[in-house]
Amino acid sequence: MTDRELLSKDEQAFRVSLMDALSSHREEIHRLREEVAVLQAENLSLIAENRSLNAKVEALVARLEGG
Repeated sequence: MTDRELLSKDEQAFRVSLMDALSSHREEIHRLREEVAVLQAENLSLIAENRSLNAKVEALVARLEGG
């Protein structure tokens, strides 16, 4: 096998390795995007719950102060 053929084989193996890595990273990005979407939805839910609880606390404080 000539040096050129060896280089070509090495280059092909390198390209396959890069494509595998790229595919793996794309899958990871997709998974992370899905996880971010779930966390954003949970965050919005918690924000709404927090607002509701704050309103209840304010109402209780007002009742206690008004006596």
